[in-house]
Amino acid sequence: MNVLALDTSGSTFYAALKTDKALYTNNLDKNTMHHSESIIPIIDTLLKKASLNVSDLDLLVCTRGPGSFTGLRIAMAALKGISYGQDIPLVSVSTLEAWAGAASDIEGVKVVAIDAKKQRYYISAFAEERLMPDTDGTVADLEEALKDTESVTVIGPDAESFAPMIKGKKVKVADVSASFVSSLIEKGCKYFEKNGADHIGQGPVYLRKSDAEYALEQRLKEENGNE
Repeated sequence: MNVLALDTSGSTFYAALKTDKALYTNNLDKNTMHHSESIIPIIDTLLKKASLNVSDLDLLVCTRGPGSFTGLRIAMAALKGISYGQDIPLVSVSTLEAWAGAASDIEGVKVVAIDAKKQRYYISAFAEERLMPDTDGTVADLEEALKDTESVTVIGPDAESFAPMIKGKKVKVADVSASFVSSLIEKGCKYFEKNGADHIGQGPVYLRKSDAEYALEQRLKEENGNE
C-alpha cells in the first residue's frame, strides 16, 4: 500500500510516503504561515523519490487536531483536493494520539504537550490505552489521569516547556519526533481498516474558538448591550 501522510499542525512540517518497500520522509522546520507554500513541492519530491505518480497512492493521512488553526487546514485541504480529484481515501488522526504512538516503546504513562498559547497547552495522557481526552488546558487537568503513577514521560513539540509544570512525580522528557510520522501512518492505516475513509464533512478538530470568533462574540455582546 502506498500511503502519503502530512502534518502541518505545528512549526515542523512532517511529510512521508510509505510504500511496501520503503519509507520516504521530507520534514521541514518552518513557520506554519509558510507551510502552504511548501506542501505541493514536498509532495512532488516524495513521489519522485518513490518513482510514483499521484494516481499510485492508495491512502492519504493527516492530523485533524489539535494544533495551529491555520496549519491544520493546510494539510487537510491539500489532501482533500487530491482525495476528491483522484478518488483516493483520506483519513485524519488526532495529533496527540499520533505523538503518543511515536512513544509506543516507552513504558509507563506518557503525556503529550503542544503549546496552545494563552498559558495553556493541548494535552492528553496515555499508557497502554488513552487515559483522558484531548484537552485544551493546564497541568491541573492531568491530575486525575496521573493520580496512580509515580513517574511520567512528557513528549510532543513542547514537552521541554511543559514538563517542569508537573509536580510531585518523577518526570522525564523524551524526543520521539523521529518516529512521529511513522506513527501517523500506522494510526491512519489502522483507522482506515477499522472505519474506512473519513466522512466527506470531516474537518479539523479545534478544542477552542479562534481569536476571531472570540472577538465576534465580544462585539455582538457589546452591540446587544447597547440596544
